[in-house]
Amino acid sequence: MDGLSVTRGVVAGAAVVMQDLQRSLVMHKGDPVMITYTAPGLKLAIAGRAMEDAGIRQQIKA
Repeated sequence: MDGLSVTRGVVAGAAVVMQDLQRSLVMHKGDPVMITYTAPGLKLAIAGRAMEDAGIRQQIKA
């Protein structure tokens, strides 16, 4: 389960259910981000700030 972490202590060998997992945050509101747009023959990029927290491979508002 890539990008997730457990929300409580887990004993070795115990079952982990989806309710015990949450997305691991790698970006926080206010962090600097690079906003890019790519199309055939065109690539645009501008610096911005994250408007919300985000996990791995999660799109956010910037």
